[in-house]
Amino acid sequence: MAVLITILFFITQFTLGRLLGIDYETMTDNTDEMRKGFTLRFAMTATIFTLIGVWANKAWDGGVYVQDKPPVARWMWLIPILMIIASVARIAVNDWGARGVEYMIALGIGVLLVGVAEETTFRGIAVRAIRGSTNSEFVVLVVTSLLFGLVHGVNILNGAHLGETLVQIGAASIGGAGFYIVVRLTGKLVWAMLLHALWDFGILGRVGDADIVGAVTLVGQLVVWVLTAFAVIAIYRQGKRALNGDPTPST
Repeated sequence: MAVLITILFFITQFTLGRLLGIDYETMTDNTDEMRKGFTLRFAMTATIFTLIGVWANKAWDGGVYVQDKPPVARWMWLIPILMIIASVARIAVNDWGARGVEYMIALGIGVLLVGVAEETTFRGIAVRAIRGSTNSEFVVLVVTSLLFGLVHGVNILNGAHLGETLVQIGAASIGGAGFYIVVRLTGKLVWAMLLHALWDFGILGRVGDADIVGAVTLVGQLVVWVLTAFAVIAIYRQGKRALNGDPTPST
């Protein structure tokens, strides 16, 4: 079911992209393009997959929007904390005056809808589906993160360059692992939705030349990715210990 919901998400994004005439390269250039190619597209996507998520949550008797919290090391809280800091810093140094208030509103609504649509699909439905097929949280983490990354390949069909899209697939896979950690720490999908929106707001709205502060936020992003990689390794090791009768995470 996780694979099927990913395919459906891919088809939905491709179809809406064609119907709305979206060009990925110009999608965020101005307010009109933002409203059509981003806000409207994800308003439709969020509606479709929220309806599926609500149905799945009822059919499974929960586990989509509120989930169990298998134990993890406390240091993993650094991942969402640093994601918030990096996002706020990126937003703070952006030249928002060059965009205008209407653009910011369209972007803000759009990224919130992205958070709802993508987190419902990948950290909600897909996580719940894969947990029904395996006892390994490491498998849940890796598969859902890879599916989340791969679905961004639809951008090639909407006008993105191949090399840029491959980089985005890799970055999205790592980011997906980070959002999985957020859900595992909190047990609630809404926090991953909000953090996802905040993260995208800083990235998609960037404008102006890079400066020292921008370089610092890039370093912060790399630190988040490294910590996420360590978290993935820690969850893998915890799974191995659980097989040996010791499920306690290291601190």
